[in-house]
Amino acid sequence: MLVGAPGVAKPPLWEGFRDSFLGRNRSDLMSSCSVGRELNHRGLNYWGDLYQRKVKERVMRSTGVSDQVYYEMNNGLAAAMAVACPEVR
Repeated sequence: MLVGAPGVAKPPLWEGFRDSFLGRNRSDLMSSCSVGRELNHRGLNYWGDLYQRKVKERVMRSTGVSDQVYYEMNNGLAAAMAVACPEVR
């Protein structure tokens, strides 16, 4: 016999990262905003391939997260930066 139960939808993982950056990890968010402003000042894009490749390598090496988790974390960071420092490109 199969018993059906209503499923509870989990929010996407990136939303958890966004909320974390906007909350308890706000200092990490502000650090990313600061780096983004400096890169923009030098004519570089924070979200450009060159910088993001360096960040990804460093984060994945230091934390051991999978590509998928890194992708979700980066999307959460982008959403948080859109709130905290929308001028950063």
